[in-house]
Formats: sequence, C-alpha cells, structure tokens
Amino acid sequence: MAAELIPVKGGYSVVLLSGESPYGAYQPIATWMYYGNMLSGPRFIRNVILWATGYMGELKEYAKLATLPDQIRSEFNALANQLRSDVDARLASMESTIAGVTSTLNMALGLAALALMLAIAALALSLRKPKAAQETVVKKD
Repeated sequence: MAAELIPVKGGYSVVLLSGESPYGAYQPIATWMYYGNMLSGPRFIRNVILWATGYMGELKEYAKLATLPDQIRSEFNALANQLRSDVDARLASMESTIAGVTSTLNMALGLAALALMLAIAALALSLRKPKAAQETVVKKD
C-alpha cells in the first residue's frame, strides 16, 4: 500500500495505491482471521481511510493509549522500588532491634550466671562449720 500527494489547482490530492498481497489476495486486508492466524487487516484499512479523510482524532487518541503501558510500567517500577526500599529499611531496623535485644539477653544471662555463682558461694560459706576456737593458755609464773 502506498500514498502519494499530487498537486492539483493550488492544493494537493492524495492517491492511494495498492498491489497484490503475497498471499490470499485482498482477503487478509478484509478479514480479522486467515487460516487460523489473527490479522490486523481491517484495522489497517480503517486507519488508512481515517488518514485519507483527514479524520485523525481517533488515531491521536490511539497514540495516547499506546503510551499508557509504558507509563503504567514506569509508575509500577517506581512504586515497586519505593516498596522495596521501605521493606529493606524496616528489615534493617528490625535486625538492629533484634541484635539489641539479643545483646541485652546475653548480658542478663551473664549477670544471672554470676549471681548464681555468688549465691552458691554464699550458701557454701554459710553451711560451713566454724573452726573450733583454740584457747590460748597463758602460764603465770
């Protein structure tokens, strides 16, 4: 398919040309399915007619719609990155908190072990029998 602008009386005319298609003649242009294959022939013909008549409004809207997937993809990626960074920050904060709690628990365990050792030592000292007091005899001469 081809288009050519031809100058006519101070303006231009558009001549649309079409040749034989390599398979199926004009059927692939006029139908949406050919031998089980999806085709865009009717959409192509419709777009050519819209272009030839100068009615570009729908095509301009289609161009806007065609950019939507990229816009949505970029917005999705931005939100995904933001979510990922928020989750990473919260995870780091949680790891820091867990490390602090672990350190505190280890210190408490150490103090408890020390207190237990001191209690055992105090118990052992309290249960020990006192040594008999030795009397010192002083001789008088």
